[in-house]
Amino acid sequence: MQPFTIRVMGGYFTIRQVQPQPNRPAEEIVAFILTVPPERWFVTLDQDSLGDSGDALALIDDQFEFQTLATGIFRGDK
Repeated sequence: MQPFTIRVMGGYFTIRQVQPQPNRPAEEIVAFILTVPPERWFVTLDQDSLGDSGDALALIDDQFEFQTLATGIFRGDK
């Protein structure tokens, strides 16, 4: 998968890898990610990461569960 960048609240998130989901191919997850408005995303920053792939992109689902969909790197607005 080629990395790609989406807009999230407060900046941009470059997706390096989608997280495996039961019964959902990676292409379907990417297509879904591209439809979600920026204000719906929840980004968790990895404070201990020495590389550029430790941040997580997630949503709160309809059952109010935290669902991580991808990892990558967050860059805030400057």
